[in-house]
Amino acid sequence: NRHCFNYFGKVRVMNPVVGGALSTIFSEVPVVFNRINSASPKLALEDRFEALKKLIHSKFMKDNMDHVMVFFSDYVDFVKARNWFKSSDLDYAEISEYTKQNKMAKARDDFYHNARHFLLYTERAHFYRRFTIKGIRHLIFYQMPLNAHLFSELCNFQQDEFQNKRGGSKSNMSCTVLYTKYDASRLVQCVGTEKAATMISAANDKHIFSPYL
Repeated sequence: NRHCFNYFGKVRVMNPVVGGALSTIFSEVPVVFNRINSASPKLALEDRFEALKKLIHSKFMKDNMDHVMVFFSDYVDFVKARNWFKSSDLDYAEISEYTKQNKMAKARDDFYHNARHFLLYTERAHFYRRFTIKGIRHLIFYQMPLNAHLFSELCNFQQDEFQNKRGGSKSNMSCTVLYTKYDASRLVQCVGTEKAATMISAANDKHIFSPYL
């Protein structure tokens, strides 16, 4: 009636995330977030893939940059990247939700003992198996996980206790995260609301955090 008013859309409830998963990382390895600028969600799919290829070729092909694990949140992205790794004749092992048990064990062992330069790993495989992946010296997040606690869990695998002492130097370790503005909800859960807003709108495309220091 004339005495009632519709306030739909006038009030918004905010539940800001403080700290995010970043606050539960205890590894000393700095986390580097690289923003990929894309004009649309559709273009972001290809832009992210091109960014991964460029990153691999420019930084992780050298012999002293081994023990590289690439994490994929989506199985389709995993398959696309795996096909590229195979066609490029790169030395890799793989663990996905469809990998057989014996091949999972071999992939983890080969990666730890440096028999494979790269390990391709999916979110669903880790969610259901909860493997402790040892020997990660260079960690690449193709996309942040849907489950934010997996983000800190994987980063914490870079602590000294999980490393192969013959696998390289403590000073030669890295953690790289690829993201676009369309990953805002995931980014908020990983770094917190305030940091996420800055990282999406800032002129600088690279943001570095040392969570443990």
